[in-house]
Amino acid sequence: MTKEDEVQSKQLIQYLEQLNCPDVEKREQRRPMSPKTIDPAIDVCDIPLPVLVDQIKSHDVRDEDPKGDKSLGLFIGTPNGNLRVAAKDGNADLAKASIGQGADIRHREGNDKRSCYDIANLSAQDHLRKANISQREERDRHARIAQGCQNVINYLQSIAQKKLIEAIQEGRPDRVVSYRLVGAQLTSDLLPLACR
Repeated sequence: MTKEDEVQSKQLIQYLEQLNCPDVEKREQRRPMSPKTIDPAIDVCDIPLPVLVDQIKSHDVRDEDPKGDKSLGLFIGTPNGNLRVAAKDGNADLAKASIGQGADIRHREGNDKRSCYDIANLSAQDHLRKANISQREERDRHARIAQGCQNVINYLQSIAQKKLIEAIQEGRPDRVVSYRLVGAQLTSDLLPLACR
């Protein structure tokens, strides 16, 4: 060990002895371990107490609009189900009608628990891939469906963005997370809303 390493080690030990370390369980400050005076050559600062934050759950089914699961008729389905079909098929008109009937864009169902936003994204990617390898007639059909899926995605994102702003204003972090997961964008211009 060189003299320089020895000096650095000594300074580090001296610094660590002077730290006020918080006791996380009892939330009280410990006294410095050594009564030595602080050496101005060492830059020291107090370590803040950790802030314990509960994990934010992104989505609660009980928070969804109950109209989304009500049947519209024997062969018509539910608004949430119709929105899923619209997302998969790229049908923007059906998506708008489903939202108007009470579909919740945060709704997730099935084994994979995908949202309509996720379904529309996957469907658009799938149809774009098929459009690149198909015959002309099939290519046009797949390209049209992919464009329809993109229109549904844009529509869902615009609704999610509006709902995200409402959730921030209401102080609902669970909704902020769930709307973020269905296409809303967190941008710096939303920061003033969170600070009110």
